[in-house]
Amino acid sequence: MKNIHASNPAILIFVTDLPSTRAKITFSRTDIKLIKNHFSESEQNAIFYENAEKWYEK
Repeated sequence: MKNIHASNPAILIFVTDLPSTRAKITFSRTDIKLIKNHFSESEQNAIFYENAEKWYEK
């Protein structure tokens, strides 16, 4: 994720496919912790909210 973020910070968007009926690996709260442990607060805000908002505004 860090490499993707480094190449284009606007491209990372946190999503889930809840209820995860087709996913091989189901959603876990550790997925969120992974981002929180490796990105700054402003980067997290972009990943969790801002990037998706900008994407769907197009």
